[in-house]
Amino acid sequence: MPALHEAGTRTRPVIELHDSESVVLRALRAATHGLLNNSPMFDVMHDILAGAGADPAVGPVDTLVGAVHCAAHRLVVVNCMHCPFLTGDEERLLAAIACHQAGIGAATEAILTPLVGPGHAAAVDLLVRHVAFTLAACDVVLPATWWRLQLRHVDSSIPAPALAPLRLTRH
Repeated sequence: MPALHEAGTRTRPVIELHDSESVVLRALRAATHGLLNNSPMFDVMHDILAGAGADPAVGPVDTLVGAVHCAAHRLVVVNCMHCPFLTGDEERLLAAIACHQAGIGAATEAILTPLVGPGHAAAVDLLVRHVAFTLAACDVVLPATWWRLQLRHVDSSIPAPALAPLRLTRH
């Protein structure tokens, strides 16, 4: 089972994701691409979520990506739409959503702290919770079974480098 990895490391292949994880990952990547490239990816994100019956989650996902971008205390790595692997940061975002949906939301601040720092983790966590519950109401539920086993590996003591935005990788 994969552990929570450092930001830029590759974790598991996208092909191993559950369908609901794949939908959320593609939506996060589309929102990030649109934000960083000032491109019209909102429609792409809407199509991804609407295809899964989760169009009410478009606004919350877009807001979450913007908040992570603004609150990031280091470079947050989000791959391009076609990258076959997840980054450690993408895993953390999926983990936080899955934990809230599984009723173990107490762990999510520790998962988010390496991304946004302890000063912003609680606020970003509220947005993650909103995304998680909106997705769940649309029957897009991420599996959290292996997160229950991996929560002991979450290390929120990573030192905070200088403020940096999200980074989109291209392949």
